[in-house]
Amino acid sequence: MVSKRDSWSILVTLILLQAYGSLLIAARAQVPTNRTLRLSGLVLHHYKVHNTCRYAEVFIKHLVTKAWNKDRSITPALLRLAYSDCMVTGCDASILLDGEGSEKEAPQNSGLRAFELIDGIKRVLEVYCPRAVSCADILQLAARDAAGLAGAPKYPVFTGRRDGFRSNLKLVDLPSPSVTWDEALAYFRSRGLDVLDLGTLLGTAGSRTSNESTVYLNPTSGSNNSFQSSYFDHVLKNRGVLRIDQQMITTMDGIRIANEFANGFEDFRRYFALGMARLGSLGVLTGKEGEIRNSCRRTNSGKVLK
Repeated sequence: MVSKRDSWSILVTLILLQAYGSLLIAARAQVPTNRTLRLSGLVLHHYKVHNTCRYAEVFIKHLVTKAWNKDRSITPALLRLAYSDCMVTGCDASILLDGEGSEKEAPQNSGLRAFELIDGIKRVLEVYCPRAVSCADILQLAARDAAGLAGAPKYPVFTGRRDGFRSNLKLVDLPSPSVTWDEALAYFRSRGLDVLDLGTLLGTAGSRTSNESTVYLNPTSGSNNSFQSSYFDHVLKNRGVLRIDQQMITTMDGIRIANEFANGFEDFRRYFALGMARLGSLGVLTGKEGEIRNSCRRTNSGKVLK
């Protein structure tokens, strides 16, 4: 069993790594050095600590691995799904809810997939641990495991999220492909994220022709669905596809971050892990908030709030 002391030790290590990396890049870019993880109510290995589903993470990793072995594009699909969930009303599994006018129907969410994988994981967990593991946690853990299979660094996912009751396409304000650097940065800051998060997640923005949000897939590298920092090399060579890619190197912070990550892959790996941890902490429901859904596609009452 992971003790509270162990959880705090890992949290302190994450914060120290984050502060160290921030200081290194902040020396060259005007970014905050007091970046924090908002983990109120979340703990490491929540289901093991509370003995509600001790092997939840083992089951999830096994099922994600099976899916990844059949279709490695499941990595970008899950990362995009996690991003689309957290950046709207928080990491509350609202993106998974079906229904007229739900977030799934928003134009920005066109092409989202991997819903069936999440459904399959939930069904297995409901057999072994009925109404114990939230869909919000399943999504974050599955995205982490899929990224790891593609070569990303393994990062701790603090768990204990609850599922929300709301899903409204009118609340979906995800940036469009034509967004500018300044607009995207303002959007990230409105979510409590910063320029380093933006730069890092742009590096995981994937093949722009596939409409997937994932680690950059260099179509000429022969290493499809693998984790690499090719995005920043392309940006620095003026090969960016979208306007935001091209504008990144016209800003002081953007070009310094691009240079840092292009020349230091381990820096990019570290910031990917920290960026995903920060993303996964946005707007979480814990304690008695929300619910643990029986099915990820519907609330237990069958009613979806708008």
